[in-house]
Amino acid sequence: MTKKETILEEVLELLHTHAPEKFTMKNLADHLGRSKSSLYEYFPSKQDMITEALEHLMEMNKSILIKPLPSTDFKENLKAYFLRLMELVEEKRMMQNLIYHPEVNTLPASLQVRLEKKMRQVQQANREYFWMLMDFGLKSKEITGPISKERKHAIEAMMVGTMAEMSHQGLPFDKDVYLDELS
Repeated sequence: MTKKETILEEVLELLHTHAPEKFTMKNLADHLGRSKSSLYEYFPSKQDMITEALEHLMEMNKSILIKPLPSTDFKENLKAYFLRLMELVEEKRMMQNLIYHPEVNTLPASLQVRLEKKMRQVQQANREYFWMLMDFGLKSKEITGPISKERKHAIEAMMVGTMAEMSHQGLPFDKDVYLDELS
């Protein structure tokens, strides 16, 4: 991991664990054992650093979720996908955990637009991967088809609901029960 990536990971950690008033360049520098001025060698501003950290998070999540199919068995592939998704949730790596953070909400409009564009790209890549997995299920006759436009929307809505349920700390979520349902 590069020095810049180490800083980006630490930014994400501090956004998750510290109150907004504690997230300062000085706090980050102290946490990293660096000088505050050394952080500006990598980032022109705190807002740019937060933006890059969130883009880094999205790319890392994409690389975890989108992998070659590990098996020729549809159910194993689907289960592996959801295990990777649950790994992100358990490690508090979901973008939903940060989207309402005051530091993110107060980013300049140009940086918010940049993040929204990146998020749409990553969501689209994940959606395409998921539907490639579903097509694999159709071809192996594990899923009955065809998948109409309406059915596709319903499945995508269920996926969003599942992701929200997994990532929401106030909702009960039993990983083992969920995985048993996939078997």
